[in-house]
Amino acid sequence: MSDKELFAPFSTDIDLIWGIMKDPDNHIIRRASDLRGYYSDAAALEDMIRAGDPILYRGIREEDS
Repeated sequence: MSDKELFAPFSTDIDLIWGIMKDPDNHIIRRASDLRGYYSDAAALEDMIRAGDPILYRGIREEDS
């Protein structure tokens, strides 16, 4: 890649109805239990974990350089 390119060209397939990337190869999922210490209301977070440890967000993990 040259110094003038921001990133290499790529393509992806996104499900526009569900708003998700199809078959991502480097996704990350964070559940409530993964985020202990990040919220000021620790008791509320523990209640969420006990109630089923929901997924709070999904994202794409940056590839290691």
